[in-house]
Amino acid sequence: MGFDDDDGPRTRQLVEDQAQREQRERGCQEPDFGFCDHRTVVRSDTMQLDHYERIERQEPAALDLDKRMDAIDLEVNLGFTSDQILTESRRCMSCGYCFDCEKCWMYCQDQAIEKPMEKGVLYPFKLENCTGCRKCAEICPCNFIEMQ
Repeated sequence: MGFDDDDGPRTRQLVEDQAQREQRERGCQEPDFGFCDHRTVVRSDTMQLDHYERIERQEPAALDLDKRMDAIDLEVNLGFTSDQILTESRRCMSCGYCFDCEKCWMYCQDQAIEKPMEKGVLYPFKLENCTGCRKCAEICPCNFIEMQ
């Protein structure tokens, strides 16, 4: 369920209200637009940004000003090309979600983290081996590991 910024605040409010109703029906109190996830929001100041390659933001194409005036019924915002979409998707930093970088597993000196055999499976922790040194949480580029 999406909306364009050009649709205005009323459309945005209608979409948000609908999403909140759906969340309440599923038993989730906070509006989260599709799933109940009670983790805190990961901000860039808590991430290891030097882990990520710097990729400039792509700018979507737009109709030239001359052509806008010639035909008022043409779409002004032309969007991204297929290549731009792929480039833009590579900018994703997986904020708060594990993406198998293996850093926690490599830096854990107590062997408290096991490396799964298949991709996409979370790294299990052996809490009986963990000494609480926090190296895994400090080195995690996307701030997935939270220690209390």
